[in-house]
Amino acid sequence: MKRSLLVVGTALAVSGCAPSIPAAPRPPAETVTVAAQPEAEATSGDIGDGTHIVGSDIEPGTYSTDGPSNDRRACSWARLSDTTGDTSSYLASGYEKGKATVTIKESDGAFRTQGGCTWVKK
Repeated sequence: MKRSLLVVGTALAVSGCAPSIPAAPRPPAETVTVAAQPEAEATSGDIGDGTHIVGSDIEPGTYSTDGPSNDRRACSWARLSDTTGDTSSYLASGYEKGKATVTIKESDGAFRTQGGCTWVKK
């Protein structure tokens, strides 16, 4: 019996009369969304905690901080080529316990800071 089924299947494939089987639906393409993070209280032009897009959220330039606010021990910062979250997007980064200065370039994609530092444009 198996032999006759194999012959029938082969005959159908050869003659081009094989039954059409609908393709399984493809899953939707994966989309990565970066949610805006709330900023710490800051005056206009200052940068607080969050991820900030260079050119739309913040301007390129040199920024300084006096260090973390409140009782926080330190804050971190990173200049990023993009917001994918991939480690290869890090252009430069630091972990600050006190005064610090960073220059955000026009070619940077984003700047991320966490830990309570407020960055003021010079």
